[in-house]
Amino acid sequence: MKRSDFNRLCSAVLAGEEKFVENLETHETGKVLACRDERLEVLCEGARRSWAMANSEETMGSRYGHKEQTLDTHPWDTDRFNPYR
Repeated sequence: MKRSDFNRLCSAVLAGEEKFVENLETHETGKVLACRDERLEVLCEGARRSWAMANSEETMGSRYGHKEQTLDTHPWDTDRFNPYR
């Protein structure tokens, strides 16, 4: 993640917005709880984890205002940009 994207994401989280990121090494997705130095504090599968800024990328879901996906929900079911909806 670029520094500018990291700063924008952290500002949004500080303002109370829900943001989700993906760890590019493990491909896990979690909700951002806080930002510290160049690390993200993330809630992933019920556990609190710390991911490096360089290994993280904001997910499409949070960028477009989606909630965390559940197993019974396909991303297109909530995607307002879905051309087939």
